[in-house]
Amino acid sequence: MTEIRLLGPLEVLAGSGERVRIGSTRDQKVLAALALASGRLVALDHLVAVAWDVDPPSTARHQVQKSIASLRALLGSSVIVTDGTAYRVVAGTDVAAFEDRVRSAAVLEPSQAAPVLRSALELWRGPALAGLASSELRIDADRCDERRISVTERCCSLELELGGHRELVPELTALVAEHPFREGLVALLMTALYRSDRQADALELYRVTHRRLVDELGVEPGPVLREAHDAVLAQDAGVVPAGQVVPRQLPADLVRFTGREDHLQSLDALLESSSTVVITSIAGVAGVGKTALAVHWAHRVSESFPDGQLYVNLRGFDDAPPITSSEALTGFLRSLGVSQVPGDELEQAALYRSVLAQRRMLVLLDNAVSEDQVRPLLPGSPGCVVVVTSRNDLRGLMAVDDAHRLELDVLTPSESAALIGRMLGPARASAEPEAVESLARLCGHLPLALRVAAANLAASRDRVADAVAALEGDDRLSKLAIRGDQRAVVSAAFALSHRELAPGPARLFRLLGLLPRTDFTVHAAAALLGEPLASARACVAALEIANLIEPHTAGRYRLHDLLHLYARGLGDDPEARQRLFDFYVLTADAALDVLMPRMLHAERPSRTVEVPPFGDRESALSWLDSERDSMVTLAFSGCWHMADALRRYLWMRSDHQTAQAVATAALRHAKQEGDLAGQATMESAIGTAVMGWDAGTAVGHFTRAAELFRSAGDLVGAHRALHNLGACHVVQGYPVKALEVYREATGHQVGASETALMMVTVGPAFVASGDLHEAMAHYDKAIKLLPDDVPALGWTGEVALALGDVSRARDLIGRAAASAAGVPHWELCVLHDESLLLMDTGQSAQALSVATRLHDMAVRASANTHYLLRALDVIGTVQRHLGRFDVAIASLTRGVSVAVDRSVAYQEAWSRVSLARALFAAGDPVEAARHAYLALELAVARGFQVIHARALTTLSVLGQSRAEEALEIALATGHALAQAEAWSFLGEHGQAAEIFQRCTGSAAHAPASVLSLEPSCTFCS
Repeated sequence: MTEIRLLGPLEVLAGSGERVRIGSTRDQKVLAALALASGRLVALDHLVAVAWDVDPPSTARHQVQKSIASLRALLGSSVIVTDGTAYRVVAGTDVAAFEDRVRSAAVLEPSQAAPVLRSALELWRGPALAGLASSELRIDADRCDERRISVTERCCSLELELGGHRELVPELTALVAEHPFREGLVALLMTALYRSDRQADALELYRVTHRRLVDELGVEPGPVLREAHDAVLAQDAGVVPAGQVVPRQLPADLVRFTGREDHLQSLDALLESSSTVVITSIAGVAGVGKTALAVHWAHRVSESFPDGQLYVNLRGFDDAPPITSSEALTGFLRSLGVSQVPGDELEQAALYRSVLAQRRMLVLLDNAVSEDQVRPLLPGSPGCVVVVTSRNDLRGLMAVDDAHRLELDVLTPSESAALIGRMLGPARASAEPEAVESLARLCGHLPLALRVAAANLAASRDRVADAVAALEGDDRLSKLAIRGDQRAVVSAAFALSHRELAPGPARLFRLLGLLPRTDFTVHAAAALLGEPLASARACVAALEIANLIEPHTAGRYRLHDLLHLYARGLGDDPEARQRLFDFYVLTADAALDVLMPRMLHAERPSRTVEVPPFGDRESALSWLDSERDSMVTLAFSGCWHMADALRRYLWMRSDHQTAQAVATAALRHAKQEGDLAGQATMESAIGTAVMGWDAGTAVGHFTRAAELFRSAGDLVGAHRALHNLGACHVVQGYPVKALEVYREATGHQVGASETALMMVTVGPAFVASGDLHEAMAHYDKAIKLLPDDVPALGWTGEVALALGDVSRARDLIGRAAASAAGVPHWELCVLHDESLLLMDTGQSAQALSVATRLHDMAVRASANTHYLLRALDVIGTVQRHLGRFDVAIASLTRGVSVAVDRSVAYQEAWSRVSLARALFAAGDPVEAARHAYLALELAVARGFQVIHARALTTLSVLGQSRAEEALEIALATGHALAQAEAWSFLGEHGQAAEIFQRCTGSAAHAPASVLSLEPSCTFCS
């Protein structure tokens, strides 16, 4: 294998042992940079920086690539591997051999370690990379040289301990001459001289060094040198200076450590900072793997800290009391070789900082509880790196001590699966990939929970699926434990965090278990506590600092799934639970009063919870969308008031299936409780949810709702149920029956808003029966009372269009569009009105575009048949007008099929007329006549007068002389375009042209909805 030597001038030995000459200086620099990376990838840009200290030429990248090619030609293509725009070397180095020997010596006894360290030092042939001038390489070379001196000190210390003092004097004398300010070397030489019976020389060396430090650096000797001086004065030949002790206190690394690559890279980046002491705080919830990450990274970079690594578990969250700063300092100082530790904490901290002043050490402070516990343990000089782990976020260290903060979250799903796989073995995990995924999900991707679950599974013969089934039970947390080991019990880890909380935050944490989901707002927290917002905000802040919750989105917080389970197990609080229900119901009402003020809700019991203010539609809708799942969960638990509040929101969002499901669950609960008001309200809610696609079923629900409201003495509720019942009759195609229901409803004494709603609702019954003028009269009254109501504006616009008042129709539909944004049902309503307006005013292409959007939205809102059918009709009618008969027939045939399937008679009859006209245009008069007759039968039976006239005109075109009858009916209804096509068939083109002029702006331009008499009809050109 190729060997690259860096510990001296650059040398390369081929596998045969023959030296390989690297020609150009640039090639040497590039190879040195790759070799120093020890097999890690080196970016092309870094190689450019190595090759040129300043101002690289524009061809620099290309020249480096040429150097790579040249090196491959010399050393073999397999020695340098390419990965994108980065490279790595595959070769042995003397740097790696040196570090291997140093590492092996760390675990040996002094008598064995000293020769191993000597063999490591013998690999050096001079200063690292001697002769290569590069500021980038110099940084690494200086680090290697510093490492050499540190290892030399350690080796001499061991040899001194083994009695080699006389032999060491010449070497140490030369080293001190070369490095006169390295107090550790001076102390070793003093000790060697003293033991060699040269006490005077030892004291003179101290005097000279002392004077040099004062005169040239302005500092007094440090504790290492002073202790050696004191030992000589005390004639203590057994003292070995504290500076020579190299502590290696890191706990064992986890062999199966998994993931966290981004966090490891963030920690690696901190090593580049050398101007100040580097402090990093790793925070996160219990069990998230803070210590595992810190220890893993510390082992990974331990070679960068030649003077050792200190570790202490501060027991901030432990069954035993936390370790005091003084106790930790005492342990550190003793491990650093200080035999006489001061008793005062301030003196301990000062001595600690002095001992570390000229060292490069890693200090790992694990499981800290507070900033005050940590601060005395922070070094004061560059070269040291401190990593602190804590369940608290210790943000004070960031503010005051300039610490870097690293927030640790749970593992990703892929990392979780990888960890389970490594613990179970690849064969066992790969046999059940879906079960492994489920196991990770049930563990909340929390590393501690994953390890406990996998360890239990590994110790059994159960399948992964069996473990998943067990964890899906009621008591998941009790199964995430290893018997007899409290450190491997997930709930025990959570309990330690909960125990450290003050009473207020502890109470809030317990109450968070009542949440239907894991995310919440400060207002919800205040409702749970039954306290003002300020108190709730303080408790939330305390939980965030303790990493028991975390910010989720703006103004929202969440807690981990397993923490939620743990909090739920801390006990119930019926009063807090009721306050939470009240909060969600009343806040939903407040938000929907902003969004849907015309759609009323049931009367609520008097409650005292603070509701967030909603200043605009956006904030109201944002809250509802964020809390949707929580409210649905509460409604399924049987709260009919919650289901009633949701009714308006889910209707607005066109989520009718969910609305039906929650109302059905709440209805069952209300029946069990014998609550008439709840039963009536939920019957009505189910009717509202299903009427868009199953008006027949809705009739039964609204009928029962009206009866229950009357029994409960709620005439307003009965009135609302009746006007919804009437609307169902209209949808079913029974306008006369609908009008009878409306007349019954008018007998109830209700307020102006209820009266206005009735005016809006009764309109479609008059439209279906063909009394457009009466419909307009009711709509006009409604608009005066509800000037910005979208359905009132839109439906009035439709009637105005049918009556030929295009200007008013355009104005009303425009006003409706301005108020509809953000409410999908209203947006459907407006799109429908706009498509009709465009079609009936001759703008066929635009009408087709809008109708297509309407169709797509209606399909997504699958519970609303009305707008789907109207979209299919406009699309088919316009396509017929444009001569695309196959497309038109397909669209209209689908419309007829849907209308028949949903028992929507009015839409069926209308669609059959449109289909008959498309079939006639396509040359199929027989099938056209069949559909026209079926439409006529429905229209006559149900009293659909406008459809009656359209069917008669269609039959007239097919050879049945019914045009005069059609005209008479059309005139009675007031429908302008129905009149125009009848006039046109009777040859009264002037009458028809006058209507076309009003509608399309051109007397010769008939809109798409008008029947084509023949393919070359001038009206259809």
